[in-house]
Formats: sequence, structure tokens, C-alpha cells
Amino acid sequence: MPVDLFTRQQFEAALPHDQHGVLWVYRGVQDGEHTYHLMVPNKHLPTLGIIIRSSVHESGTSAAAGEDSIRCWLADIETDKPYGSKIKKYVTRVKGWEKRLTDRLRLLYKLGLSLTPCPGCKEMRKAFVVKAPTDNHGRFFQNCSTPECKRGFAWIEFKTPTPKPTPVPASELVHG
Repeated sequence: MPVDLFTRQQFEAALPHDQHGVLWVYRGVQDGEHTYHLMVPNKHLPTLGIIIRSSVHESGTSAAAGEDSIRCWLADIETDKPYGSKIKKYVTRVKGWEKRLTDRLRLLYKLGLSLTPCPGCKEMRKAFVVKAPTDNHGRFFQNCSTPECKRGFAWIEFKTPTPKPTPVPASELVHG
């Protein structure tokens, strides 16, 4: 399936907005592509956000090949320190990428809201997903990244189950 080609303006239109305007911040061109972030209001880490790498080059259009797709992950937006593994490596740029991007941002947002400090060492924990083929495959958890701390593991339980991806207006990203 061929990749969708889009402009910077089309990409920005797919990023979250609400009735007051955009919910993201433009970070400039990093490593040759336009980059953005979306803040996550976590009371334990006020600089937590989602970094979004667009695959839109400095020229203002996305690449014609699929190897550089849209990437997004939780991170401290001041230091770029990641707060977990990349839940999925990328959002493919084939037809429907806008919906998949919205779904991914909603998931990362919910994960970011769920992160808490480690009860043992008090450092912020990071979000992960079980990738092993076990009964818990696909389940989310947080864990301490301090090697000597053994008290940081906790399952991340969302208040409501995360449904299969459905079309949702981007304005519900924050309020949904």
C-alpha cells in the first residue's frame, strides 16, 4: 500500500485542537523533520508531554518512502528524557494515518496521566507494555528505572477500558 503524502499544514490539522485552538506546541525542525509536543498534566511531573515527530521534512512535505513514519512517545519536554518505551514504534503513513495518530496520542495521554512516583525510591516511574506472548500481552504497566529499587512495578489500570480504536474528534483528546 502506498504511503500518503501530506504537507506540514495537513499534518498540523490532524494534531489535537479544541474550541480554544491548538493543544500542541511546535518545537521546530529536529533531525530534518518538523517536531511538536503535547503537554500531559501530570501533577508529579509538570514537564511531561508527548513528543511527536511528523516525518514532514524541512521542505514542508512528507517523505515519499515509508521508512520514516510518524513517531510519538512520552518524555520530559524540557530534557527529552523518555518516560517509557515507545508503545508502538511508529504510526504508518498509509490511508487513515490521521485517525491512527489521534488514537495513539489519546493512549499516550492516558498513560501519562497514570504515571506516579515509585513508592520505594520516589523517582518517577516509566510506562511500558507487555510484549511477551503471555496472558498479559498488550497490558500496560509502570516501573521504576532505578536498578536497585525493587518496589516500582504497578499495572496501569484505566478508569474505563480502552476501547478498540474508533473515530473520535481530536477535541476529545484532552476531555475524553
